[in-house]
Amino acid sequence: MHHRRNSYSHFLRALLSLIPLTLLAVSFAYAIKATLSNAWVWRENITHDFPAQDHGPLHRSPFAHCSDYLNRTTNVWHEECDRFTAPGRSCDADNGDSDAFCQQLNLTARLLIVGCTFAGVAMVVSLGMSIFSAVDCYSLLPEEKERTENTTTSDLDNTNAEAQPDSMVHRRNLWHVRSSIRLDRILHIGVRLFGLIAAFALFLAAMIGGNVLVNVNPPNGDFASGSGTTALVAGWRFDVGYKWVSVSWVVALSGVVAMDLLVRK
Repeated sequence: MHHRRNSYSHFLRALLSLIPLTLLAVSFAYAIKATLSNAWVWRENITHDFPAQDHGPLHRSPFAHCSDYLNRTTNVWHEECDRFTAPGRSCDADNGDSDAFCQQLNLTARLLIVGCTFAGVAMVVSLGMSIFSAVDCYSLLPEEKERTENTTTSDLDNTNAEAQPDSMVHRRNLWHVRSSIRLDRILHIGVRLFGLIAAFALFLAAMIGGNVLVNVNPPNGDFASGSGTTALVAGWRFDVGYKWVSVSWVVALSGVVAMDLLVRK
């Protein structure tokens, strides 16, 4: 009965280990989506011409900036986005980006890279922990089967077959248990460390990037002071890319908490 309960406990632990793995995988996916997104913020692009023309929405992100152009054939405004692979390259000094704005946008891009990297590493380590839990659970089944068969055989057949000394069995089991505990702790520390770094980096990227793209990004400085309330150019607003990075750091932190709760069970 004790061994059956122990096997059930290992099976439940292996099953529950999928929860932090799933959360960290979701966090990694949303971090990648946020990094690749052009649409962290958007605004209606309205000209100063008279009469004013609405060119449609413009988008911006730490790795991309978009501009509008007029199709002379259809006489319709379209958005065209430039994407950059290196942090800081999305600054557009020709359209009023200041040094302070570019520095914060550069920092946001680097934090996104750090967040994506560590979220991916945390996911891989969590996958290793799930595989280890499943293997550890599966390894108990043959041992219990063998123990049951040996007990039944010894009851029915009283032979003088040589058996392995109990001390050797005990030492082998003790070494196996200690090795399992040691590896389990190493994997748990890895998930906690990498997951927390990912969550913190993505949190900072959301805070710094959200502030710089909404409050500092031209022309929002005028709207913040109140002097731009009559301007024809609208202010910047949060878009789907910012939502993705916000979800990413929250889910990453939830994955670390779920891992801690699993270890304490």
